[in-house]
Amino acid sequence: MNKIKDFFYDKNDIIVALIILVAAAFIIYLRIGNIMAYPQTLVDAATTQQSTAADPSAESSSAAAAAPTETTAAPTDATTAPATQPATQPTTAAPTETTAAPTNAPT
Repeated sequence: MNKIKDFFYDKNDIIVALIILVAAAFIIYLRIGNIMAYPQTLVDAATTQQSTAADPSAESSSAAAAAPTETTAAPTDATTAPATQPATQPTTAAPTETTAAPTNAPT
């Protein structure tokens, strides 16, 4: 009895770590499709948001005409972005056309 008790006492941390690793690997294996599809979901949401922001008059007229027949894909799980909240876009510090570049011309 002491040999079994000593074995579990000595190996308990390793066994618990292996159980956690197996559980994590199993969950990732089951969810890998949704995990890999998430960036495309963000791109689709950003594209939709940009297209509606670019042409609001066409969107309002087409939305009124197509509202009853328009269908959107419902989120299938917790990893997809909610349809009611717009996806956030990262801001960049790169200069744009409206930014004035410093000049070294003498005054």
